[in-house]
Amino acid sequence: MSLPASAPGPSWQERGRILRPRLPAFWLFAFLVTIGALGAGGIIAGRVSAAPSSSLFAITLLVVWGVPLVYVIHALDLFEREPFGMLAAAFAWGSLAATTLAISANTAFFDLIAKLGSPSLADRWGAAIAGPIDEETLKALGLLLLVLIAAAEIDTPIDGLVYGAFIGLGFQIVEDFTYLTNPAFSGDGFSQTHVVWELFVVRGLVAGIWSHAAYTGLVGLGIGFLVSRPDVSRAWRITLAILAFAGAWTMHFVWNSPWLENVLAGGFWRPLIAQSLIKGLPGFLLLAWLYLRARRRESLWVEHVLAPEVATGAVTPAEIESLLTFHGRRSARRAARRAGGPRAARREKELQRQQVALAVDLTRSRGASTPEIARRRHAIEFIRTQLPGARRS
Repeated sequence: MSLPASAPGPSWQERGRILRPRLPAFWLFAFLVTIGALGAGGIIAGRVSAAPSSSLFAITLLVVWGVPLVYVIHALDLFEREPFGMLAAAFAWGSLAATTLAISANTAFFDLIAKLGSPSLADRWGAAIAGPIDEETLKALGLLLLVLIAAAEIDTPIDGLVYGAFIGLGFQIVEDFTYLTNPAFSGDGFSQTHVVWELFVVRGLVAGIWSHAAYTGLVGLGIGFLVSRPDVSRAWRITLAILAFAGAWTMHFVWNSPWLENVLAGGFWRPLIAQSLIKGLPGFLLLAWLYLRARRRESLWVEHVLAPEVATGAVTPAEIESLLTFHGRRSARRAARRAGGPRAARREKELQRQQVALAVDLTRSRGASTPEIARRRHAIEFIRTQLPGARRS
C-alpha cells in the first residue's frame, strides 16, 4: 500500500537548534528555566540536606525508573530521532520551569477554591481542579516555546508527542521526588526508606505509565498536528489541538479526583490497581491509539518514498516492510545475527539506519537528486558487502 505522489508527507526539515539568541522566545524560555532551576534546585537541596538517606534513595529509584522511559519515549519516533539538545531542553522545562511555577500556581488555586467554596472543598477537590489547569497549561507553554524556537524540529505529530512526553517526564520525576521525600522532610518517617519505597510503588510503578508523560504527550500530539499538517485546514488543526489539551486535562482531572477512593477497600494492592486501571488506563489507551494512527501514516509515507529505490538497489521490498515497525527491524537484526553473528547484526542495524536516513533525505529534496542522497546510496552499497552472502544484492 502506498500514498499517491501528490499526498503531503512529513517536512523533515534541517535539524533545529535550541540556541537561537535572536528569538525572543529563546530568552523567555531560558529565563523561566533559570528561575525554575533556582526554585527546584533549592527544594531538592533542602530535601537532601534534611533527609539525606531518604532523598538519595528516592533519587536512585527515580533514576532507575526514568532511564528506561527516556529510551522508550525517544524510540517512539521510528524515522527521525530528535536531537539531544532539544530533548534536554524539553526535559529541563518540565523538571525545572513547569514544576517551580506550578508550586506557586497550585497554592494560589487552592486558596481561591477555599475562599470561593470551602476549605473542605479545597482539601477534597483542590488537586483535581488546580492540577489539570495550571500544570497542563505550564507544560504546554514550554512546548509552544520550543515550537517558536525551532519549529522545524516538530514536523510530524509524533515529534510533538516525543517532546511533550519529555516535558511531562521531567515534571513527573521532580514532582515524585517531592512526594517521596515529604514524610522524611516533615519529620514523619525521617530517613525511613520503606516509606519512600511505598510511595514510589504508588506514584512510579503503578501510576507512572499514565501520568504526566502521557498527559503532555497527548498535548504534544495535538500541537504536532497543528504545526506539521498544512494540508489540513487551520480551523480543524486548531480544533484538534484544543481537543488534545482537553483530553489531557480530563485524564489529569480524573486521576486527581477523589472518585473511587474506596473501591475494593481493603489491603494495599487491590484498591490501588483497581483505581489505576479504571482512572488511568482509558486515557492511556486513547493516546496509544492516536500514536499508532500517526505512526501508520508516517510508515505509509516512508514506504511510498522508498519504493522507487528498489530499482537502485538501495532497498528491497522485504527491507522496506521490515523498516516500518519495531518488530520488523528487530526480526531483521535477529536473522542477521543467526546468519553472521553479532557483527552482522550491527551491520544490519546500520543498514536500517542508512535506509531510514535515505527516506528522510528523499523527502527533504522532494525527489531531486542531491549529493547527500548519492552518499547514502553509496553507504548502503558498502554495508551490503559486509553482510552475509545471502543478503548481498
